[in-house]
Amino acid sequence: MPSLVSKAEDARGKFRVLQNSWRVTEKVRVGTQLAHGEIFPLPPLSLRKGDFVDVSVRVGATWMRGQKGRRWEVAFEPLTVVRLAPAMKFKVRRAKVDHGLC
Repeated sequence: MPSLVSKAEDARGKFRVLQNSWRVTEKVRVGTQLAHGEIFPLPPLSLRKGDFVDVSVRVGATWMRGQKGRRWEVAFEPLTVVRLAPAMKFKVRRAKVDHGLC
């Protein structure tokens, strides 16, 4: 099965470098919540750093055996990302840190 990432989605070629090691078989659904509560589909690349989002995940756990014995590996696989508010709606404030020094 070929990867689901198209050339248009990988315009900078970052995935192309990894395509021999990784295969994308499922895409994360992305949306934005409108003022009246409806969720409208959104292109994933339109999310920006600082957006306030809600993420739903699937938890995958694997029992691993290694040189140091057995252990559980837990991975969170994102399923949906909903932008509740864009970053530009928030005013960033720098907090003055009190280190307790005179």
